[in-house]
Amino acid sequence: MSHAFHQLYFHAWATHSREPLIDRVWRPQLLEIINEEVKTRGGWPIRHNAMPDHAHLLCRLPPTVLITEFIGQVKGATCFRINKEIHPKSIFDGRKVTASSLCARMNS
Repeated sequence: MSHAFHQLYFHAWATHSREPLIDRVWRPQLLEIINEEVKTRGGWPIRHNAMPDHAHLLCRLPPTVLITEFIGQVKGATCFRINKEIHPKSIFDGRKVTASSLCARMNS
């Protein structure tokens, strides 16, 4: 019997100094952008949510994806698209958005 390994990752992004920059008005757009960026890079979003000062993402990734590269690309592309498409009051800078991750390996 063959098995494919997938990684489950939980990511949390925080705004610089945990400032409450994520507005409730455009939060659904932010979550849709995160969802699209994860899919674009070969991931499968499972759950996500955002609060005024941070966002959470639980996704599944194939073992061929480099986690640090994936997170950097999703974070950077999300910040770029927020600034371009949503035009928030504060500019989102991917270098000032901190991220942390947890990993779990599973057979599927």
